[in-house]
Amino acid sequence: MCFIVIFFLILVSILGCAKDEANIREVPDSKMVGETFVLKEREENYLIKNKINGLKLYSIDNNRNKIYYKENVDYVVSNNIVRRTNNSAVPNFKEHSVIFNSNGTFTFSSSPRNPSLVIPFQVYADYNFKDLEIINGDFGNTLLSQRIKEKLKNNELIKLGVIGTSISAGAHTYENFFHDNDTQTYPYLTGKALKTIYGSNCFVTNYSQSGSSIGDVFNSLPVIIQDQNDIVFIEFGMNDHISSN
Repeated sequence: MCFIVIFFLILVSILGCAKDEANIREVPDSKMVGETFVLKEREENYLIKNKINGLKLYSIDNNRNKIYYKENVDYVVSNNIVRRTNNSAVPNFKEHSVIFNSNGTFTFSSSPRNPSLVIPFQVYADYNFKDLEIINGDFGNTLLSQRIKEKLKNNELIKLGVIGTSISAGAHTYENFFHDNDTQTYPYLTGKALKTIYGSNCFVTNYSQSGSSIGDVFNSLPVIIQDQNDIVFIEFGMNDHISSN
């Protein structure tokens, strides 16, 4: 029997953020690696975590070489806010191009590319931060089913299935685009988080395909059920505005 989550954006709840403060403690030396975003002009970008220090900002070329930027030369950081400087070498997302139709929409094209690729504008941030962790095994007031809680407590294998669009498939993540692997997709990172937080191994099956729409979930249901996943994420919507879908 599957524990189904309709919108992947609530996966934070799946990872068990306990509401009972007696169940958590602050960890002073947690590390964020590769938080990804774009910067435009001098607009502010808020990092995911607060109480950060030691931030390093960089780009990655298609050979996995990191190109580091200089604080107070290319960017400035205050608390958890990052922005470009006036003469920054950080890619400016304002230069990202989209050719619009007369009615304000755009027509996707792979050659020539429209919109242009986002990857050349992506930057990555590594930094240290203070975080919270669960310190006992009752999992607090989470949205986890009792069956999943028991498997986590017993360190049993958790099977996670994900079906969705290119968002779930990992399109435009660096590793997927250049090296055809999924180590930067949210399904992979969710499995990694389950292992980190609870100690249980997680086997992830990603059924997602670029260009798919909500109707495709019904075609995949027999396989998803046959695989006996414990948790299933369903993510659709990005392509359902297309009339053919």
